[in-house]
Amino acid sequence: MDEQRRLLLRAGYQLGEVVVDRAGDDGIAFRVELRNGTDGHNVPTGFDAERLVWLHVTVTDAAGTVVLESGDLDPNGDVRDSHSVYVHDGVLPADDQLFSLRSRFLVRMIRGGEREQVLAVPYSPSPLVFLRPSTSSTILTGRPPGARKHRRTIPPRRGKWASYTVDHEVLAGTTGPYYATIRIKAGVVPVNLVHEIADVGFDYGMTEREVAEAVVAGHVVVRERTVNLSAGGREEAPPPSPLAGAASACCGGADHGHAVVHPESRLSDEHVPLQLDAVPDRPKPLLEVGPPFLGTGRIGRGFTLPGGAVWRPSFLLFGGQRSGVSTVDDGRVRGSEWANRIDLFGNLALTGSERLVFGLRPADRTDAAGVRRFSGYTAETGAAGFSRRGTSTGETVTHLFFEGDFGELFPDLDPDERRGLDFGLSVGRQPIRFQDGLLVDDFRRSSTTSGITSGRAGCPRHGRNSDGLSSSSRNRRLPTTCRLLRRRAGSSSPPASTEASSSCGRGRPCSTPTSCRRSRPGRRSWPTRARPPGGSPT
Repeated sequence: MDEQRRLLLRAGYQLGEVVVDRAGDDGIAFRVELRNGTDGHNVPTGFDAERLVWLHVTVTDAAGTVVLESGDLDPNGDVRDSHSVYVHDGVLPADDQLFSLRSRFLVRMIRGGEREQVLAVPYSPSPLVFLRPSTSSTILTGRPPGARKHRRTIPPRRGKWASYTVDHEVLAGTTGPYYATIRIKAGVVPVNLVHEIADVGFDYGMTEREVAEAVVAGHVVVRERTVNLSAGGREEAPPPSPLAGAASACCGGADHGHAVVHPESRLSDEHVPLQLDAVPDRPKPLLEVGPPFLGTGRIGRGFTLPGGAVWRPSFLLFGGQRSGVSTVDDGRVRGSEWANRIDLFGNLALTGSERLVFGLRPADRTDAAGVRRFSGYTAETGAAGFSRRGTSTGETVTHLFFEGDFGELFPDLDPDERRGLDFGLSVGRQPIRFQDGLLVDDFRRSSTTSGITSGRAGCPRHGRNSDGLSSSSRNRRLPTTCRLLRRRAGSSSPPASTEASSSCGRGRPCSTPTSCRRSRPGRRSWPTRARPPGGSPT
């Protein structure tokens, strides 16, 4: 089985050229090409955020002394990236030259900016432990509101380059020629994923440490090549040396033979049984009609429209109620407040890419200045009691939009999928939030917008940009989505950017969780896509 797995991986991963820029007393610099040998899809494929494929590169001198090692493992069995517990705790340095094809999840912070995070379980920006459909149009904004995936995979028949350097100070006391051993390695999952789910426990009486060791034992060397860097990258084995494979002081990981064991960073040897009772049952939605959201089982036949689209409607009514009490005393005035908010959403999914969404805020009130706020009561020093805040408002609809794909609405116009009619469209009303990626959060509370997206679209900001330049001075034509958005929103708080992203490989984002593509006779059936955190698509 291991040999069959290795042969399968060899078909997808190929070592390309090794280009040597310099290799002498002034230092070493070379590049390695890793290529995708398949015609059908990117590599890694599937859930590529947990597919560990990396380069393990070791550079030695003529005596076998290691002068560079990248891709080695820490004592837990992780590569030394930002997700390594040993690197996080500062016990081992990060592998700055690590080349890995594992994609990363980036979660959006509350007030802008993003950070990497290991998403071991269904993730939501709220404390809720269940998933609901996204309440924003991902076709219009071009990305999910809670998280996205930074894809690092290689497209079919394409390649990526890894660069490595060794400073001349490290080469002091060594002698050439210098050799590089390059290995493509693959693992089922990274060990940091084992660490993330350890609190949930493991079956079969296994400890966290035992599971990690089993994962490391399953690592496969897909391809290996040794080249003479001093001879321009010619494939050549180094001469036998008693120092070959000796430890190096460059990194200090487990692969060097003198692992730095740190009690707080080391995976636990204590068995934690499965904590089944610790996970609460998923609360039922207010109303669910049709196929269950994220349900399993057979897919119904649905019905066919005149344009060829196959619809399998399902409706989900869900929402939330929040209540908070606060008291502020600045030494002069003491104020107390009790605020309430009710959100009610309806998601009518027609297919895997078409849906109608509405949202209500029935409990909101309008204050004396005409600003819509949460309902509740306020009181200040000297007041006879609590006073009700604001008056009732007739404007309770916050969301009402339709989004879909033109090619999926009228598939008979392009039965062979060769005319490029995959245009995402979104029409309706919804709150729009755009972030610059720093501590900026431009928020347009409510606007009626429409947009059409295809591939990628970038929107420069209105007025003054962060670099001090006027966007009008750039004198460039805006994509259709941006022009429509600006024309209809008419706000002085401009959007920062929109960027369409999709992991289905068909150049468009999807926004519903049930299936990536419809399935009907005579057409290709696309599998269900894994939902990213918060019920939002990747």
